[in-house]
This record gives sequence, structure tokens and C-alpha cells, in this order.
Amino acid sequence: ENDIVDFSFSEQTGAATIDPVAHTVSIEVANGTDLSSLTPTFTSSSFATTNPASGVAQDFSSPFVYEITAQDGTQQDWTVTVTEAVGILPIVAPFRMNVFGADYEKDGDLFIAENTDYLFVAESTITQTANTSYTPYSVPGGHTALYYPRRFGTDFGYNFPIANGNYTVRVHMVENFQTASGIRVFDILLEGNVVEDDLDLVASFGKGVLALKSYDIQVSDGELNLAFLASLNNGIVQAIEILPLTQSSENSILTFSLAEETGPANVDPVNHTVSIEVSNGVKSSPLIPTITISSSAAISPASGVAQDFSSPVNFTVTAEDGTPQSWTVIVTEAAPPITKIIENFDSYGTG
Repeated sequence: ENDIVDFSFSEQTGAATIDPVAHTVSIEVANGTDLSSLTPTFTSSSFATTNPASGVAQDFSSPFVYEITAQDGTQQDWTVTVTEAVGILPIVAPFRMNVFGADYEKDGDLFIAENTDYLFVAESTITQTANTSYTPYSVPGGHTALYYPRRFGTDFGYNFPIANGNYTVRVHMVENFQTASGIRVFDILLEGNVVEDDLDLVASFGKGVLALKSYDIQVSDGELNLAFLASLNNGIVQAIEILPLTQSSENSILTFSLAEETGPANVDPVNHTVSIEVSNGVKSSPLIPTITISSSAAISPASGVAQDFSSPVNFTVTAEDGTPQSWTVIVTEAAPPITKIIENFDSYGTG
């Protein structure tokens, strides 16, 4: 007898397949395993010898051949093929998942069935699932196939492999059981940071009401981590969305004022100009503008910094998405007051 009877690696994902007819061994190891240096443990037929021996590291990046020699000297080559398990596939935003549910379309957006490859449950805890109706239930449009299925537990979450970048995470939750506040209380964490502290769905929304919470997050390690940690009872979730963070392209000056102005500024959003008049005699001095701009935009020079407006001044407003826009501010000076000269004093009398 010159067979391989069993074959294993500490890195294997499951038992080896041994084919005594084709004299092959097929085995899979965990994703990320270095195939060029693996140490197998195997046994061969009684009284047979093996070359190389069990327990010696080998390069399995390509099929590796073992020679098994029976007690009577009969030799047999055995080919061992090692494959690496496919890793968890990264998600691509927009990504929507129906927790413990099947594929479901809501308002034109597809929520795919939950992939538990992304799920994690803390040691010594469990997570449970359910897909039953409950009352009251007041989610607009119904969508019971999305909001009846749910997952709940004391310490669980999801690790989503995803490209580094900025995302909006939307968490859909409906209280399905508790009827009083102070019974189900939990935190929501993103990237290890608490984004929702001591959330009480009954207190904040009521039973059977959709709670839709949205958070902006930056991923820098190739994995988006979402967790639910309960302080009372269980955390709960029905659906999750991960969307590209939409950055504003707005780069407007909204208001512009000077303490010395004679009236409101004229802000022209088409030509990107600001025209404003100040009192006579002050234009030659540095003036301090107060400027408001589009949300999340930046301006240079900054509001509140004195400028010489004796000639037009250019300001650059940069939108959240990096789009710049030049604005020209033109300050004019009011005409001097008119002084009336009295030419004939006699006509006015002496008082």
C-alpha cells in the first residue's frame, strides 16, 4: 500500500479531498494564506515511507508531488493541489442590504438579501433574527418585506470591505416589540466611534415607527465598521444603506456687508460680482467685510479680514467638492454732501 490516507493544514478551511484512484489531494486554505510556505500534516499507508516527509514546509503555490513508497518498494506519486479561499468581496456604494430579508425594492432602490459574511458577533454573545408581523405598524408605504425581518443582539455589527473614501451610512430601525421607553437602549458605532448614544426607539419615535438615522463617515482602512452595542435589552436593525457622500458644488457669496455701507450690497450670482456703496471719505481706509457663503464652502481672503477696496478685490469661494469660483467686489463711495453757499446775506436779515 502506498496511499495518502489523510492530509491537513492548520490554515485549511475544510477537510481535504483525497482521490485514491487519481492519486491526488485537493485542499483549500484561508484567504490571504502564503502558499509558498505551508507545513502539512499527513499520514500514509502502514509501513510506507514518504518523500518529502510530513511536517516539512513546502511551496504549494503550484501543485506539489509526494512520492509514497510501499513496504515492498512500490512507488506512487501523489499530487497535492492547494487553493486559496476567495475573500469576502468588497462592496461598492451605493449598497443597500435588507437585514435577514430577501431582495426587496423600495422606491426604485434595491435592498439585497443580507450577506452574513459581513456580520460579526462579539464573543460570548449571540445575535437573533425574526421575520414576523407586529402592531402597531405605521411605516409609510408598508414595505413589510423590508421592515418585518430584523436582527437583534447585545453586541453585533457588520464589517464591510469597501474602497477608502467618504460615505453616508443610513440605518433603518423599527421598534417591533417594546412598548415603553427605557427598556431597549443601545449605541450605534461607526469606525469604532459612537455616533448614536443611548438610542431609545420608543422614546424617540414610538413602536412601529420607522427610525431612519443618517451619518457621514470617512473610511481610511478599506473597511467600514458598523456596530450595535446595547446597554439595555438588544440593539436592532432592519436595513442598512451605504451611499457615496455627495459633496456640494455650491460656491456662492450669499451676503456681503461693511459697517460703513450706505445700503445693502448688490450680489450678482450670474456675473459673480458684488457691488456696494460706502459713506463718503472712507473708501481710502482698509475696510472689514462680513461675508456669508454657500454651506461647507471656503473663501479666500476670509471674512472679517481688512482689505483695501480702493480698487476691485477678488475673492475665491471654493465649494465642498473643490470647485473654485472667483468673485469681484467693487466698492464705491457715496457723493460728498452738497453745501449751499449764501451769496446775499442781506436778503436773509440779521435775525
